Amino acid sequence: MKPFLILFLFVCSFCFAQEKEIVKILNDELKNELRNQFTYPHFDGDTVTLTKEFSIDKNKILSVEIKKQNGFRVYTERQEVHLSKISSIGKDINIILNSDGGDVQIKSKSVDKDNNQQTRSTNSETFFTYLHFNNNEHIGNNLVKAFAKAGYTVKKVYWYD
Repeated sequence: MKPFLILFLFVCSFCFAQEKEIVKILNDELKNELRNQFTYPHFDGDTVTLTKEFSIDKNKILSVEIKKQNGFRVYTERQEVHLSKISSIGKDINIILNSDGGDVQIKSKSVDKDNNQQTRSTNSETFFTYLHFNNNEHIGNNLVKAFAKAGYTVKKVYWYD
């Protein structure tokens, strides 16, 4: 019984380490993009600020919270999805994590210049990472590997730069 317990603890710690690798990849790449968003010559998107980094909680929920300004409104958006619900990684405008159902929970709040607030909760099949610069297919490859080492099967599907 003891060898089984030791093996079980080793496997659990290894998977947890790989979950940390998923978060590390996402946070490092997003911080790099946010740092460079204004230096990119073709930048014309919303100004994005990271308010809560990518994290995975004890229940295996991946989450991130950002703030973006678009005109006279400020939006705060939190996304959450269970790791087991992520089926694929792709890139259209952003690198996205896809679920096969409406498993991504999005909670958003917007405030206008007169302090009028709107809140909304929705479910989606798409978890946006806010990673969009070109020539970043290595991120998708690295995430697929990190998910596999953490025990999750995730495919890289399309990649449009």
